[in-house]
Amino acid sequence: MKDVPCRPSRQPGRSPPRREHAGFVAGYEDYGPGYVDIEFGSPITDLAPVAQRLADAGWRTGRTADEVTAARGDWRLTVHPSGHSVADGPATLRAERAGPRLTLILTAVFALLGAFAGRWLARRAGDDLGLLPRLTALNAVGFLLVSAHTLLTAATLAGDVSAAFGTGPFPLPWGPTMSYGTRPVTLIGLLITAIWLAAVFAPRFTRQVGEGRG
Repeated sequence: MKDVPCRPSRQPGRSPPRREHAGFVAGYEDYGPGYVDIEFGSPITDLAPVAQRLADAGWRTGRTADEVTAARGDWRLTVHPSGHSVADGPATLRAERAGPRLTLILTAVFALLGAFAGRWLARRAGDDLGLLPRLTALNAVGFLLVSAHTLLTAATLAGDVSAAFGTGPFPLPWGPTMSYGTRPVTLIGLLITAIWLAAVFAPRFTRQVGEGRG
C-alpha cells in the first residue's frame, strides 16, 4: 500500500454553539465522542493492505466487508473505502479517543451509590412517615422517567466493557444524559422526584424544628 495524500475533514462531537442553550435542556441530537475525519486524495478500494499496515504498526485490527477498525490503547481508528458513503466519494479514516477509564469506574460506583441512596430514602419515607396516595403516584412517575436513563447508562457501560477488548469505537457513559430526547425526560423525572422528597420530608423537618424549640 502506498502513501496517499489526505486532509482533515471535520471535527464535530458537539452541537453548534447556537444550539448550546436549548441543548442544555432538550439534549443534543448529534452528541458523541469528538473525532477527526480524514479524506484520502487517492482512491482506496482494497482494505486488506490497510489492515495489514496497521497491524504491522502495532495496532489491534478488525475487519468487515466495508470497513477496517483498529485499536491501540484508548485510540480507535475506522477506515472506509472509496465510495462508501456516496458514489465516487473519497476513502475516509476516522480517529477518536475513548474517555478515561476512571470515568467508567466512577460512573459505575456512583450508579450503585445512587441506587442504595434511593432505596434508603424510599424506606425512610415509607417506614417513618407513611406515604400519601398522591405522593406515591408522584414518586412512581419520577422513578419511571429516570429509569429510562438508568437502563441506557447501564447498557452503555456494558458496551464500554466490550469495546475495551474490541477494536470499535467507545460509547460515552454519560451519552444518555446528554442525548436529545433522553435528557429532558431525565430532568423532568429528577424534578418530580425532588418535589416528592420535599413533600415527604419537609413536614418531618418542620416538626423536629418545632419540637426542638419547645
